[in-house]
Amino acid sequence: MGTGGDEDAQIDAKTPVRLGKIIQRLIQYTHNKKLNLKNSPPYLQGIAIDIQDLVNKTFDPKSNPVAELKDNEYLGLAVQHIVAHSKKVIKLFKDAKEDMENVNSAYRRQLNKLTLVYSHILAEFRTIFRDGKFQDNFKIVKQDPREFWSRVFQKRVIVSWDEFMENFSVVHATRTHEERLALKKTIDILENNYVSWFEFDIFTRLFQPWAQIINNWNVIVVRHTAYCAFMTYDEVQAILGKHTNKPGSYVFRLSCTRLGQWAIGFVTQKNTIVQTIPQSKSLYQALIDGAQEGCYLYPKGEDRNPDIRQNIMVAPEEHIKVSKEQYDIYCDIESTFEMCKICDANIKSMRIDPCGHLLCKTCLTTWMEQGRGKRGNAPCPFCRVEIMSTEQIVVEPYKAPAQAAHKEDALPARPPRSSAPAPDLPPRVDRSSRPLPVPHGSGRPVSGGGDAVDPHALAQMQEMGFAQQTCVQALTVAKGDISVAIQIALQSA
Repeated sequence: MGTGGDEDAQIDAKTPVRLGKIIQRLIQYTHNKKLNLKNSPPYLQGIAIDIQDLVNKTFDPKSNPVAELKDNEYLGLAVQHIVAHSKKVIKLFKDAKEDMENVNSAYRRQLNKLTLVYSHILAEFRTIFRDGKFQDNFKIVKQDPREFWSRVFQKRVIVSWDEFMENFSVVHATRTHEERLALKKTIDILENNYVSWFEFDIFTRLFQPWAQIINNWNVIVVRHTAYCAFMTYDEVQAILGKHTNKPGSYVFRLSCTRLGQWAIGFVTQKNTIVQTIPQSKSLYQALIDGAQEGCYLYPKGEDRNPDIRQNIMVAPEEHIKVSKEQYDIYCDIESTFEMCKICDANIKSMRIDPCGHLLCKTCLTTWMEQGRGKRGNAPCPFCRVEIMSTEQIVVEPYKAPAQAAHKEDALPARPPRSSAPAPDLPPRVDRSSRPLPVPHGSGRPVSGGGDAVDPHALAQMQEMGFAQQTCVQALTVAKGDISVAIQIALQSA
Protein backbone atom coordinates (compact mmCIF):
# COMPACT_ATOMS: atom_id res chain seq x y z
CA MET A 1 0.00 0.00 0.00
CA GLY A 2 1.13 3.59 -0.41
CA THR A 3 2.61 5.43 2.53
CA GLY A 4 2.19 9.04 1.52
CA GLY A 5 4.61 11.46 -0.08
CA ASP A 6 7.62 10.88 2.20
CA GLU A 7 10.15 8.86 0.19
CA ASP A 8 11.84 7.71 3.42
CA ALA A 9 8.65 5.83 4.30
CA GLN A 10 8.27 3.91 1.03
CA ILE A 11 8.24 0.10 1.28
CA ASP A 12 11.02 -1.42 -0.84
CA ALA A 13 14.34 -3.22 -0.47
CA LYS A 14 16.11 0.00 0.59
CA THR A 15 13.68 0.83 3.41
CA PRO A 16 16.06 -0.40 6.18
CA VAL A 17 18.90 1.74 4.80
CA ARG A 18 16.84 4.93 4.60
CA LEU A 19 15.30 4.33 8.02
CA GLY A 20 18.71 3.50 9.45
CA LYS A 21 20.09 6.88 8.39
CA ILE A 22 17.24 8.70 10.15
CA ILE A 23 17.65 6.66 13.33
CA GLN A 24 21.42 7.23 13.37
CA ARG A 25 20.82 10.98 13.15
CA LEU A 26 18.51 10.70 16.15
CA ILE A 27 21.00 8.63 18.13
CA GLN A 28 23.76 11.19 17.55
CA TYR A 29 21.76 13.74 19.54
CA THR A 30 21.54 11.34 22.51
CA HIS A 31 25.35 11.13 22.77
CA ASN A 32 25.53 14.57 24.41
CA LYS A 33 26.64 13.75 27.98
CA LYS A 34 25.26 17.06 29.24
CA LEU A 35 21.76 15.75 28.53
CA ASN A 36 22.17 13.25 31.37
CA LEU A 37 19.71 10.85 29.73
CA LYS A 38 19.14 8.10 32.30
CA ASN A 39 19.08 4.42 31.43
CA SER A 40 15.80 3.90 33.26
CA PRO A 41 12.97 3.02 30.88
CA PRO A 42 12.01 4.32 28.46
CA TYR A 43 15.59 4.77 27.16
CA LEU A 44 15.57 6.66 23.85
CA GLN A 45 18.84 5.38 22.42
CA GLY A 46 18.03 1.74 23.21
CA ILE A 47 14.55 2.06 21.72
CA ALA A 48 15.93 3.50 18.48
CA ILE A 49 18.50 0.71 18.16
CA ASP A 50 15.86 -1.97 18.82
CA ILE A 51 13.55 -0.47 16.17
CA GLN A 52 16.36 -0.50 13.60
CA ASP A 53 17.18 -4.12 14.45
CA LEU A 54 13.55 -5.18 14.06
CA VAL A 55 13.25 -3.35 10.74
CA ASN A 56 16.33 -5.19 9.47
CA LYS A 57 14.86 -8.57 10.48
CA THR A 58 11.50 -7.71 8.92
CA PHE A 59 13.06 -6.73 5.59
CA ASP A 60 15.37 -9.74 5.41
CA PRO A 61 14.66 -11.03 1.85
CA LYS A 62 15.30 -14.62 2.95
CA SER A 63 12.34 -14.44 5.33
CA ASN A 64 9.99 -11.87 3.79
CA PRO A 65 9.92 -11.06 0.07
CA VAL A 66 9.50 -7.32 -0.47
CA ALA A 67 6.47 -7.94 -2.72
CA GLU A 68 4.63 -9.48 0.24
CA LEU A 69 5.69 -6.70 2.60
CA LYS A 70 4.31 -4.06 0.25
CA ASP A 71 0.85 -5.61 0.57
CA ASN A 72 0.91 -5.56 4.39
CA GLU A 73 -1.40 -2.75 5.51
CA TYR A 74 0.08 -2.51 8.99
CA LEU A 75 3.74 -2.43 7.91
CA GLY A 76 3.23 0.48 5.52
CA LEU A 77 1.65 2.55 8.28
CA ALA A 78 4.24 1.44 10.86
CA VAL A 79 7.21 2.50 8.72
CA GLN A 80 5.50 5.78 7.90
CA HIS A 81 4.93 6.45 11.59
CA ILE A 82 8.49 5.49 12.61
CA VAL A 83 9.88 7.92 10.04
CA ALA A 84 7.53 10.75 11.04
CA HIS A 85 8.10 10.26 14.76
CA SER A 86 11.88 10.03 14.41
CA LYS A 87 11.92 13.30 12.46
CA LYS A 88 9.72 14.90 15.14
CA VAL A 89 12.25 13.95 17.84
CA ILE A 90 15.16 15.25 15.74
CA LYS A 91 13.36 18.56 15.17
CA LEU A 92 12.76 18.88 18.92
CA PHE A 93 16.50 18.49 19.59
CA LYS A 94 17.26 21.16 16.95
CA ASP A 95 14.69 23.60 18.35
CA ALA A 96 15.71 23.08 21.98
CA LYS A 97 19.49 23.42 21.51
CA GLU A 98 21.09 23.95 24.95
CA ASP A 99 17.68 24.12 26.65
CA MET A 100 17.40 20.33 26.24
CA GLU A 101 20.15 20.01 28.86
CA ASN A 102 17.80 21.51 31.47
CA VAL A 103 15.90 18.52 32.92
CA ASN A 104 13.10 20.84 34.08
CA SER A 105 12.54 22.56 30.75
CA ALA A 106 9.39 22.23 28.63
CA TYR A 107 11.57 20.77 25.87
CA ARG A 108 12.74 18.01 28.19
CA ARG A 109 9.16 17.18 29.21
CA GLN A 110 8.21 16.99 25.54
CA LEU A 111 11.19 14.70 24.89
CA ASN A 112 10.02 12.38 27.67
CA LYS A 113 6.58 12.16 26.10
CA LEU A 114 7.95 11.51 22.60
CA THR A 115 10.24 8.83 24.05
CA LEU A 116 7.24 7.13 25.64
CA VAL A 117 5.40 7.15 22.31
CA TYR A 118 8.54 5.78 20.66
CA SER A 119 8.54 2.91 23.18
CA HIS A 120 4.89 2.21 22.36
CA ILE A 121 5.76 2.10 18.64
CA LEU A 122 8.46 -0.47 19.37
CA ALA A 123 6.20 -2.57 21.61
CA GLU A 124 3.47 -2.72 18.97
CA PHE A 125 5.93 -3.45 16.15
CA ARG A 126 7.51 -6.27 18.21
CA THR A 127 4.12 -7.80 18.88
CA ILE A 128 2.81 -7.69 15.31
CA PHE A 129 6.15 -8.52 13.62
CA ARG A 130 7.69 -10.79 16.23
CA ASP A 131 11.34 -11.41 15.31
CA GLY A 132 10.53 -9.98 11.89
CA LYS A 133 7.67 -12.41 11.21
CA PHE A 134 4.12 -11.11 10.76
CA GLN A 135 1.75 -12.40 13.45
CA ASP A 136 -1.75 -12.75 12.03
CA ASN A 137 -3.01 -14.74 15.03
CA PHE A 138 -2.74 -12.08 17.75
CA LYS A 139 -5.30 -12.78 20.45
CA ILE A 140 -7.09 -9.93 22.20
CA VAL A 141 -7.06 -11.13 25.80
CA LYS A 142 -10.60 -10.40 26.96
CA GLN A 143 -13.38 -12.36 25.28
CA ASP A 144 -16.00 -9.63 24.75
CA PRO A 145 -13.58 -7.14 23.12
CA ARG A 146 -12.10 -10.01 21.08
CA GLU A 147 -15.53 -10.89 19.73
CA PHE A 148 -16.26 -7.22 18.96
CA TRP A 149 -13.06 -6.77 16.92
CA SER A 150 -13.54 -10.07 15.09
CA ARG A 151 -17.15 -9.28 14.24
CA VAL A 152 -16.51 -5.72 13.05
CA PHE A 153 -12.98 -5.70 11.65
CA GLN A 154 -12.42 -9.43 11.02
CA LYS A 155 -8.69 -10.16 10.54
CA ARG A 156 -7.58 -6.58 10.06
CA VAL A 157 -4.68 -5.55 12.27
CA ILE A 158 -5.24 -1.79 12.18
CA VAL A 159 -8.08 0.62 11.31
CA SER A 160 -8.37 4.39 11.15
CA TRP A 161 -9.54 6.22 14.27
CA ASP A 162 -12.70 7.45 12.51
CA GLU A 163 -13.63 3.94 11.39
CA PHE A 164 -12.94 2.57 14.85
CA MET A 165 -15.07 5.20 16.61
CA GLU A 166 -17.92 4.80 14.13
CA ASN A 167 -18.23 1.15 15.18
CA PHE A 168 -17.18 1.48 18.82
CA SER A 169 -19.82 4.17 19.42
CA VAL A 170 -22.56 1.76 18.39
CA VAL A 171 -21.70 -0.36 21.44
CA HIS A 172 -20.39 2.35 23.80
CA ALA A 173 -21.82 5.80 23.25
CA THR A 174 -19.80 8.90 24.10
CA ARG A 175 -21.65 12.04 25.09
CA THR A 176 -19.54 14.97 23.93
CA HIS A 177 -16.83 15.88 21.46
CA GLU A 178 -14.48 16.59 24.37
CA GLU A 179 -15.07 13.12 25.77
CA ARG A 180 -14.22 11.55 22.40
CA LEU A 181 -11.00 13.57 22.21
CA ALA A 182 -10.01 12.44 25.71
CA LEU A 183 -10.82 8.83 24.79
CA LYS A 184 -8.60 9.11 21.72
CA LYS A 185 -5.66 10.21 23.86
CA THR A 186 -6.12 7.10 25.98
CA ILE A 187 -6.60 4.53 23.21
CA ASP A 188 -4.32 5.93 20.48
CA ILE A 189 -1.11 5.60 22.50
CA LEU A 190 0.98 5.76 19.30
CA GLU A 191 -0.63 9.10 18.37
CA ASN A 192 -0.99 8.20 14.69
CA ASN A 193 -4.78 8.49 14.21
CA TYR A 194 -5.13 4.71 13.93
CA VAL A 195 -6.14 1.94 16.32
CA SER A 196 -4.45 -1.45 16.11
CA TRP A 197 -5.67 -4.59 17.84
CA PHE A 198 -2.57 -4.17 20.06
CA GLU A 199 -3.76 -0.76 21.30
CA PHE A 200 -7.35 -1.98 21.61
CA ASP A 201 -6.21 -4.96 23.68
CA ILE A 202 -4.29 -2.69 26.08
CA PHE A 203 -7.25 -0.35 26.51
CA THR A 204 -9.76 -3.14 27.19
CA ARG A 205 -7.48 -4.80 29.74
CA LEU A 206 -6.92 -1.56 31.61
CA PHE A 207 -10.59 -0.63 31.96
CA GLN A 208 -12.43 -3.99 31.94
CA PRO A 209 -15.15 -5.23 32.08
CA TRP A 210 -16.32 -4.52 28.54
CA ALA A 211 -19.90 -3.70 29.51
CA GLN A 212 -18.73 -0.86 31.81
CA ILE A 213 -15.58 0.20 29.99
CA ILE A 214 -16.56 3.83 29.32
CA ASN A 215 -17.77 4.33 32.88
CA ASN A 216 -14.57 2.85 34.34
CA TRP A 217 -12.42 4.92 31.98
CA ASN A 218 -14.24 8.10 33.04
CA VAL A 219 -13.76 7.33 36.74
CA ILE A 220 -10.06 6.47 36.41
CA VAL A 221 -8.81 8.83 33.69
CA VAL A 222 -11.18 11.78 33.44
CA ARG A 223 -12.18 12.30 37.05
CA HIS A 224 -9.44 10.82 39.23
CA THR A 225 -6.88 13.35 40.47
CA ALA A 226 -4.05 10.82 40.80
CA TYR A 227 -4.02 9.77 37.12
CA CYS A 228 -0.91 10.82 35.17
CA ALA A 229 -0.86 10.48 31.38
CA PHE A 230 2.38 9.80 29.47
CA MET A 231 4.48 9.85 32.61
CA THR A 232 7.83 8.10 33.16
CA TYR A 233 9.25 6.52 36.30
CA ASP A 234 11.62 9.45 36.85
CA GLU A 235 8.84 12.02 36.41
CA VAL A 236 6.71 10.25 39.00
CA GLN A 237 9.68 10.36 41.37
CA ALA A 238 9.90 14.12 40.79
CA ILE A 239 6.15 14.68 41.39
CA LEU A 240 6.09 12.68 44.62
CA GLY A 241 9.39 14.21 45.70
CA LYS A 242 7.40 17.36 46.50
CA HIS A 243 5.22 15.40 48.96
CA THR A 244 7.69 13.20 50.85
CA ASN A 245 6.58 14.93 54.06
CA LYS A 246 3.05 13.63 53.46
CA PRO A 247 2.99 9.80 53.59
CA GLY A 248 0.08 8.34 51.62
CA SER A 249 0.51 10.75 48.68
CA TYR A 250 0.22 8.80 45.44
CA VAL A 251 -0.20 8.87 41.65
CA PHE A 252 -0.78 6.15 39.07
CA ARG A 253 0.10 5.81 35.41
CA LEU A 254 0.31 3.27 32.60
CA SER A 255 3.37 1.10 33.04
CA CYS A 256 5.85 1.84 30.24
CA THR A 257 7.55 -1.57 30.58
CA ARG A 258 4.39 -3.67 30.95
CA LEU A 259 1.78 -2.16 28.65
CA GLY A 260 -1.72 -3.12 29.72
CA GLN A 261 -0.84 -2.84 33.41
CA TRP A 262 -0.86 0.03 35.89
CA ALA A 263 1.99 1.40 37.97
CA ILE A 264 1.31 3.16 41.30
CA GLY A 265 3.81 5.45 43.02
CA PHE A 266 3.34 6.47 46.65
CA VAL A 267 5.11 7.98 49.64
CA THR A 268 5.68 5.50 52.47
CA GLN A 269 5.45 6.09 56.22
CA LYS A 270 9.25 6.36 56.19
CA ASN A 271 8.99 9.27 53.70
CA THR A 272 10.49 7.25 50.84
CA ILE A 273 8.98 6.85 47.37
CA VAL A 274 7.96 3.42 46.10
CA GLN A 275 6.59 2.52 42.67
CA THR A 276 4.82 -0.78 42.20
CA ILE A 277 2.72 -2.70 39.66
CA PRO A 278 -0.38 -4.30 41.27
CA GLN A 279 -0.13 -8.07 41.05
CA SER A 280 -3.13 -10.38 40.57
CA LYS A 281 -5.63 -7.57 41.19
CA SER A 282 -7.19 -4.72 39.24
CA LEU A 283 -6.19 -1.08 39.70
CA TYR A 284 -9.60 -0.42 41.27
CA GLN A 285 -9.08 -3.08 43.92
CA ALA A 286 -5.48 -1.99 44.49
CA LEU A 287 -6.60 1.61 45.13
CA ILE A 288 -9.36 0.49 47.49
CA ASP A 289 -7.04 -1.86 49.41
CA GLY A 290 -4.27 0.74 49.47
CA ALA A 291 -6.58 3.37 50.94
CA GLN A 292 -7.63 0.98 53.69
CA GLU A 293 -3.98 0.17 54.42
CA GLY A 294 -3.01 3.86 54.54
CA CYS A 295 -0.81 3.75 51.42
CA TYR A 296 -3.00 5.62 48.90
CA LEU A 297 -4.66 8.52 50.72
CA TYR A 298 -3.69 11.78 49.02
CA PRO A 299 -3.83 11.92 45.20
CA LYS A 300 -0.91 14.10 44.05
CA GLY A 301 -0.68 15.26 47.66
CA GLU A 302 -4.24 16.64 47.78
CA ASP A 303 -6.39 15.99 50.84
CA ARG A 304 -9.53 14.76 49.08
CA ASN A 305 -9.25 11.11 48.02
CA PRO A 306 -12.04 9.96 45.62
CA ASP A 307 -14.07 6.99 46.82
CA ILE A 308 -14.28 4.91 43.64
CA ARG A 309 -16.28 2.11 45.24
CA GLN A 310 -19.54 3.87 44.40
CA ASN A 311 -18.65 4.42 40.73
CA ILE A 312 -16.57 1.49 39.48
CA MET A 313 -18.37 -1.53 38.05
CA VAL A 314 -16.50 -4.84 38.41
CA ALA A 315 -17.58 -7.94 36.51
CA PRO A 316 -19.04 -10.80 38.59
CA GLU A 317 -16.86 -13.87 38.92
CA GLU A 318 -17.17 -16.29 36.03
CA HIS A 319 -18.33 -19.79 36.97
CA ILE A 320 -16.52 -22.75 35.42
CA LYS A 321 -18.29 -26.10 35.50
CA VAL A 322 -16.33 -29.34 35.70
CA SER A 323 -17.56 -31.95 33.21
CA LYS A 324 -18.01 -35.66 33.94
CA GLU A 325 -15.10 -36.53 31.65
CA GLN A 326 -12.82 -34.20 33.60
CA TYR A 327 -14.14 -35.56 36.89
CA ASP A 328 -13.24 -39.09 35.74
CA ILE A 329 -9.76 -38.07 34.58
CA TYR A 330 -8.92 -36.43 37.89
CA CYS A 331 -10.24 -39.41 39.82
CA ASP A 332 -7.77 -41.54 37.84
CA ILE A 333 -4.89 -39.38 39.09
CA GLU A 334 -6.32 -39.20 42.63
CA SER A 335 -7.07 -35.51 42.48
CA THR A 336 -9.87 -33.06 41.67
CA PHE A 337 -10.08 -30.41 38.98
CA GLU A 338 -10.90 -27.64 41.45
CA MET A 339 -7.78 -28.16 43.60
CA CYS A 340 -4.84 -25.81 42.87
CA LYS A 341 -2.06 -27.98 41.42
CA ILE A 342 0.74 -25.78 42.71
CA CYS A 343 0.00 -25.86 46.43
CA ASP A 344 -2.48 -28.78 46.41
CA ALA A 345 -4.21 -27.06 49.32
CA ASN A 346 -6.43 -24.24 48.05
CA ILE A 347 -9.28 -24.16 45.57
CA LYS A 348 -8.57 -22.57 42.17
CA SER A 349 -9.92 -19.03 42.10
CA MET A 350 -7.94 -17.19 39.41
CA ARG A 351 -7.62 -17.58 35.66
CA ILE A 352 -4.55 -16.50 33.70
CA ASP A 353 -5.21 -14.88 30.32
CA PRO A 354 -4.79 -15.58 27.49
CA CYS A 355 -3.71 -19.22 28.12
CA GLY A 356 -6.63 -19.94 30.50
CA HIS A 357 -4.76 -21.89 33.19
CA LEU A 358 -6.27 -21.87 36.68
CA LEU A 359 -4.73 -21.65 40.15
CA CYS A 360 -5.45 -20.22 43.58
CA LYS A 361 -4.95 -16.53 44.36
CA THR A 362 -2.22 -17.19 46.93
CA CYS A 363 -0.05 -19.09 44.46
CA LEU A 364 -0.68 -16.55 41.69
CA THR A 365 0.30 -13.65 43.97
CA THR A 366 3.47 -15.47 45.08
CA TRP A 367 4.39 -16.29 41.48
CA MET A 368 3.84 -12.71 40.31
CA GLU A 369 5.86 -11.32 43.22
CA GLN A 370 8.81 -13.53 42.24
CA GLY A 371 8.83 -11.83 38.84
CA ARG A 372 8.72 -8.30 40.27
CA GLY A 373 11.47 -6.07 38.92
CA LYS A 374 11.98 -8.07 35.71
CA ARG A 375 11.21 -6.53 32.34
CA GLY A 376 8.00 -7.67 30.69
CA ASN A 377 5.14 -9.69 32.10
CA ALA A 378 5.69 -12.86 34.09
CA PRO A 379 5.08 -16.15 32.22
CA CYS A 380 2.36 -18.62 33.17
CA PRO A 381 3.88 -21.09 35.68
CA PHE A 382 2.45 -23.99 33.66
CA CYS A 383 2.90 -23.22 29.96
CA ARG A 384 5.24 -20.19 30.04
CA VAL A 385 2.90 -18.09 27.88
CA GLU A 386 3.12 -14.42 28.89
CA ILE A 387 0.55 -13.41 31.52
CA MET A 388 -1.41 -10.53 30.00
CA SER A 389 -4.24 -10.40 32.54
CA THR A 390 -5.83 -12.31 35.42
CA GLU A 391 -9.45 -12.74 36.41
CA GLN A 392 -11.30 -14.15 39.40
CA ILE A 393 -13.34 -17.29 38.76
CA VAL A 394 -15.39 -19.86 40.66
CA VAL A 395 -14.99 -23.56 39.87
CA GLU A 396 -18.21 -25.55 40.26
CA PRO A 397 -17.33 -29.19 41.09
CA TYR A 398 -18.96 -31.98 39.10
CA LYS A 399 -22.08 -33.38 40.77
CA ALA A 400 -23.03 -36.95 40.09
CA PRO A 401 -26.81 -37.47 39.65
CA ALA A 402 -27.10 -38.94 43.15
CA GLN A 403 -25.26 -35.97 44.67
CA ALA A 404 -27.33 -33.37 42.85
CA ALA A 405 -30.48 -34.55 44.59
CA HIS A 406 -29.18 -33.42 47.98
CA LYS A 407 -29.74 -29.74 48.75
CA GLU A 408 -26.89 -29.68 51.24
CA ASP A 409 -24.46 -30.37 48.38
CA ALA A 410 -25.64 -27.39 46.33
CA LEU A 411 -23.41 -24.31 45.98
CA PRO A 412 -24.62 -21.02 47.43
CA ALA A 413 -26.51 -18.97 44.86
CA ARG A 414 -24.36 -16.32 43.10
CA PRO A 415 -25.08 -14.02 40.16
CA PRO A 416 -22.70 -15.56 37.57
CA ARG A 417 -21.56 -13.56 34.56
CA SER A 418 -21.55 -16.79 32.61
CA SER A 419 -21.37 -20.50 33.29
CA ALA A 420 -18.54 -21.57 31.07
CA PRO A 421 -17.30 -25.13 30.77
CA ALA A 422 -13.87 -25.98 32.13
CA PRO A 423 -11.01 -25.92 29.60
CA ASP A 424 -11.21 -28.72 27.04
CA LEU A 425 -9.49 -31.99 27.78
CA PRO A 426 -6.97 -33.41 25.29
CA PRO A 427 -8.57 -35.66 22.66
CA ARG A 428 -8.73 -39.39 23.33
CA VAL A 429 -5.94 -41.15 21.46
CA ASP A 430 -6.59 -44.45 19.69
CA ARG A 431 -3.62 -46.63 20.63
CA SER A 432 -4.91 -49.86 19.13
CA SER A 433 -2.51 -49.54 16.20
CA ARG A 434 -0.01 -47.20 17.84
CA PRO A 435 2.86 -48.63 19.93
CA LEU A 436 3.95 -46.96 23.13
CA PRO A 437 7.14 -44.89 22.90
CA VAL A 438 10.32 -46.90 23.13
CA PRO A 439 12.58 -45.73 25.99
CA HIS A 440 15.79 -44.06 24.81
CA GLY A 441 18.85 -45.60 26.46
CA SER A 442 18.82 -47.30 29.80
CA GLY A 443 17.52 -46.14 33.12
CA ARG A 444 15.59 -47.43 36.07
CA PRO A 445 11.82 -47.06 35.53
CA VAL A 446 9.95 -44.94 38.05
CA SER A 447 6.91 -46.54 39.62
CA GLY A 448 3.63 -44.71 39.48
CA GLY A 449 1.80 -47.19 41.64
CA GLY A 450 1.12 -49.37 38.61
CA ASP A 451 3.03 -49.61 35.33
CA ALA A 452 6.62 -48.35 35.31
CA VAL A 453 7.19 -44.85 33.94
CA ASP A 454 9.86 -44.12 31.34
CA PRO A 455 12.52 -42.11 33.25
CA HIS A 456 13.44 -40.11 30.15
CA ALA A 457 9.84 -39.00 29.64
CA LEU A 458 9.68 -38.15 33.35
CA ALA A 459 12.86 -36.08 33.12
CA GLN A 460 11.58 -34.25 30.03
CA MET A 461 8.34 -33.26 31.78
CA GLN A 462 10.18 -32.18 34.94
CA GLU A 463 12.40 -29.92 32.82
CA MET A 464 9.17 -28.22 31.67
CA GLY A 465 8.44 -27.31 35.30
CA PHE A 466 5.97 -30.03 36.34
CA ALA A 467 6.29 -31.64 39.79
CA GLN A 468 7.48 -35.27 39.84
CA GLN A 469 4.23 -36.61 41.30
CA THR A 470 2.19 -34.81 38.63
CA CYS A 471 4.49 -36.22 35.91
CA VAL A 472 4.26 -39.77 37.22
CA GLN A 473 0.45 -39.64 37.53
CA ALA A 474 0.02 -38.07 34.08
CA LEU A 475 2.37 -40.57 32.38
CA THR A 476 0.59 -43.44 34.10
CA VAL A 477 -2.87 -42.29 32.96
CA ALA A 478 -1.50 -41.59 29.44
CA LYS A 479 0.07 -45.08 29.34
CA GLY A 480 3.48 -43.64 28.54
CA ASP A 481 2.42 -41.30 25.72
CA ILE A 482 4.35 -38.14 26.67
CA SER A 483 2.37 -35.79 24.39
CA VAL A 484 -0.90 -36.85 26.03
CA ALA A 485 0.74 -36.79 29.47
CA ILE A 486 1.82 -33.19 28.99
CA GLN A 487 -1.74 -32.24 28.04
CA ILE A 488 -3.10 -34.02 31.13
CA ALA A 489 -0.54 -32.25 33.33
CA LEU A 490 -1.47 -28.88 31.81
CA GLN A 491 -5.18 -29.56 32.32
CA SER A 492 -4.53 -30.55 35.94
CA ALA A 493 -3.00 -27.11 36.36
